[in-house]
Amino acid sequence: MDSISSFFDDEKDIKLCVHETLSDFSTNRALKGWVQADEIVDTKPLFDEIKKLTDENNELKNAIVSLESSRTSASEKSEKKFQELIDLLSEIDIKIPENLVTGDDVTVTLLDIFFSQKELLVRGITNQINSTDLQKFLYFNICPKLQIHGLVENEKVAGVTYRRYATTALGISLLAELDKKIVQNKAAPAKKIAAPAKKTTARSTKQ
Repeated sequence: MDSISSFFDDEKDIKLCVHETLSDFSTNRALKGWVQADEIVDTKPLFDEIKKLTDENNELKNAIVSLESSRTSASEKSEKKFQELIDLLSEIDIKIPENLVTGDDVTVTLLDIFFSQKELLVRGITNQINSTDLQKFLYFNICPKLQIHGLVENEKVAGVTYRRYATTALGISLLAELDKKIVQNKAAPAKKIAAPAKKTTARSTKQ
């Protein structure tokens, strides 16, 4: 900034010089730091709004983290329950009747039967008189064991005298989990029960 100088002879000239200089300063827009009081912006409302938005953003972030954690926890619990069911059903041995196998007697696990006969179980197994030997075996021997673990339920069929075992939502979910494990090569395909032997003459029942 250039030096400012002025010459005076007495006190009166000094006062006049000061007033003139201040007047020059007030009209000089090139100077920095001179702001009129009515031009000063009140930043407090803006600060408060920024703080409010920041707090809301942090709350949303925490909510997302909590939700993701909850979902992960629920998924882990579900997988643990499925694995417990798989382990449990794998420990229950079932002997297949001679009329349902060809050759030597076969002993498989309850898990093997549940998975290998999933199509029949999902459609529903009834106790109709003309049911096949396989359907009767599933209805009277297998379904009650599966019902204990909540995988199937026995229900009344409207308009008829017979009853039906239907796969529950838990049972469907377990079958889906088994399918996934097989695709991921984490479980071997279940053993299959052979079709009824030739000596069986019962006709298949329409579901």
